[in-house]
Amino acid sequence: MYEIGGVDDLNVLNFERFKWGGVRHNQPLYALFDLVRFRATRREPGTVNLDPLRCILDIAANASADFKPNDLVKSIAPYVAGDAAQRRVVIECLGYAGIIQPSAHPGFFEGYPLDREYPGGKNDWAYPVAWWRGRDGVNAAALEFYFPNLKL
Repeated sequence: MYEIGGVDDLNVLNFERFKWGGVRHNQPLYALFDLVRFRATRREPGTVNLDPLRCILDIAANASADFKPNDLVKSIAPYVAGDAAQRRVVIECLGYAGIIQPSAHPGFFEGYPLDREYPGGKNDWAYPVAWWRGRDGVNAAALEFYFPNLKL
């Protein structure tokens, strides 16, 4: 039997994945679980599929210096289907990939940071997006790595 983050039933992870887009993205075994399922259903993206991503990245790249992740969730609403929680997961996944990357805090694109510092207060965003601000923009190296043909 597998145990992932205290969960000993993969059906729970699958439920979370479909209901909320997953909630344990920064746990390596959940990431494996998710990526195996993604690989099984992967299709090449078409232009229509990339349009929402382009909108997210354009807004993030051109945001004002103090723009926060919550501002990004609100700003992408007209371009990205779903509710605020689903858009939040998309932004957090881009953070895990290192595309939405705070410059002062190492992310997962460079490795697996074990010493993760979180901001205080009411910030409940996942690491590293919790630290992202508009001045950080988009990490061009990570964007090129994952989407070499995507131009903003």
